[in-house]
Amino acid sequence: MEMVKYILFSMLDGIAIFTFGFGMYQVKLRDYWIQFIIASLCISVGTCLYKNYGLPTNIAPVVNILFMILFLIVLFRISLLSSLRISGIAFLSQLIIQGLVAVILMFIMKRPFDFIANTYGEMVQLVGDILMVIISLYLRKRALWFTTLPYQYSIKFRLNISNTLLFIASIFGISVMSVSIFRNIIWSLLFWVICFVFLIVIEYRKEIRNEID
Repeated sequence: MEMVKYILFSMLDGIAIFTFGFGMYQVKLRDYWIQFIIASLCISVGTCLYKNYGLPTNIAPVVNILFMILFLIVLFRISLLSSLRISGIAFLSQLIIQGLVAVILMFIMKRPFDFIANTYGEMVQLVGDILMVIISLYLRKRALWFTTLPYQYSIKFRLNISNTLLFIASIFGISVMSVSIFRNIIWSLLFWVICFVFLIVIEYRKEIRNEID
């Protein structure tokens, strides 16, 4: 029963991440609903097996994001750089939103972060994922999205400043997700917010210049 619950919560993470990531780039979920279900289920089961085998939990985010990139390339037929962009923004959003929920609980309950994570981790995850979906639906309703995502299957991308910065930033983000850069959750959250804003600024630069990968 515990395994089933873990898989369901992992699938909820996947749904929130895919919904937010696709919403940022005007990708229609109904065009990929089969791939969406398969990818979410596979990542959830894989994460559960990963946990049961007692592998290091600190690199779980890296494993998940690599799986997502792989599925975006193979199942969704989305280019390599575009897969990095979708995954990077979606995972950063999840980290930030769930982190904010945890910090709010910390101040309300006047408890340390470790206590909140261990005691109310599932609630933080549930509330954070619901907020991600709501934000994504709001952005879709207001037509606030980027239109620079190419619908083509290619491992290549144009070598310009924006794409190069996006590629470097994505690789950097993936590499540091498994590292505790700061001991304080507030500083960690601030760091991820800065990373997210940096990605958004680059995407906005691509948008105003109408740069397609």
